Amino acid sequence: MAEKRRVASGSTSLKKLAEHLGLNPATVSVVLNEVPGRAIPQATRDRIKAAAKELNYRPSLLARSLRNRRTLSIGILVPELGDGYHTQVMSGIGDHLMDAGYFYFTAHHRHRKNLVEEYSQMLLGRGAEALIAIDTLLEHPFPVPVVAVAGHRPIDGVTNVVLDHRFALEVAPTHLISSLPLHVALPLVHP
Repeated sequence: MAEKRRVASGSTSLKKLAEHLGLNPATVSVVLNEVPGRAIPQATRDRIKAAAKELNYRPSLLARSLRNRRTLSIGILVPELGDGYHTQVMSGIGDHLMDAGYFYFTAHHRHRKNLVEEYSQMLLGRGAEALIAIDTLLEHPFPVPVVAVAGHRPIDGVTNVVLDHRFALEVAPTHLISSLPLHVALPLVHP
C-alpha cells in the first residue's frame, strides 16, 4: 500500500504503467493516444485509463516531440508585455494558437537588438517551430517560418503583416461619422 501511494503521488512513465498492468507498452500507448482502428477490448481500455489516472500518468511531450518531430510550440517576440497594443495582438495570437493545439513561449526584449537575437535563438533552441515577431525589428532570415507583425522590413522567409495606414485614414472618418447620432451636427471645416 505504501508503494502504491508513493507512485501515485508522483508521475509515472508509460513503460512503468505498462509493467504495472502487465501489458505491452505499445498497447497502453495506443489506448492513451486514442489511436483509431485498433481492436482492443473496452475492458482493457477502461483498465488502462483507470491505472493511468491512479498512477498519475502524464505523457512525455519531449518523447512525443522526438517521435513526431513536432513540438507544436511557437515563439513570440514582443518589446513590452504590458503595452496595450502588444497585449491585444498577443491575446488574439494566443487564442488562435491554443485553438489549433499549439503552445507558445513569449519573450520581451524592450527593443534591445542583443535581446532580440538572444531570445530568438533561445526560443528556437527550446523547440519553437516558428516565430512571431510583434513590433520587432528582425535583422536576418531564420531557419523556421517567421511572421512579423508591424516589422516593416523585407527579409527572405519572413512574412510581414502591416497596417495600411492610408486606407485606415480613408475609412476612419467615414466610420466615425456614420456612428454618430443623426442629431449631432458636425461643423464643416473649410481649407
